[in-house]
Amino acid sequence: GRKIVRGLISVIIPTYKRPEMLAQAIASVKAQDYLSIEIVVVDDCSEDKTEDIVTLFPDIQYYKNETNRGPGYSRKFALAKCNGEYVVFLDDDDYYTDPSFFSKAISKLSAHEEYVFVSGNAQILYVESSKNEESKLNVSGEMNSVEYLSGFPFKYKKPLSTFTTVFRK
Repeated sequence: GRKIVRGLISVIIPTYKRPEMLAQAIASVKAQDYLSIEIVVVDDCSEDKTEDIVTLFPDIQYYKNETNRGPGYSRKFALAKCNGEYVVFLDDDDYYTDPSFFSKAISKLSAHEEYVFVSGNAQILYVESSKNEESKLNVSGEMNSVEYLSGFPFKYKKPLSTFTTVFRK
């Protein structure tokens, strides 16, 4: 197996035919004030400038599927390649606006060894209308896994994306 690096966040980004959005997603990770980060990009067989975009950023693990396999396959593939104690699944059309998000999440996870993940709210930007909408989770504070999973997704609102969640690997 792979060696887990203590304190390291592995940011997994599946991507397909959205090089400009991918560049914005990567730049938002690079702008985080938390420094122990690895980025693993899995290109789902794009035939565009995706690989060129990735080469603009140093130290990124880049893999390209030989055929289009979908985001689930790409995430699972990247999970097997990453070394982090923590994992974030960032889609190529998502990006961070808070440069201290990772620091805040790791601070909570470090203070509470029993926590499996820490999650936050997100904002949705509708590009066509330039409308911003808050996507809030309808739960806050601590919750045990049995309570959360038994109510998911009937009682608790499912997050629109996983990029606002830092998981303990």
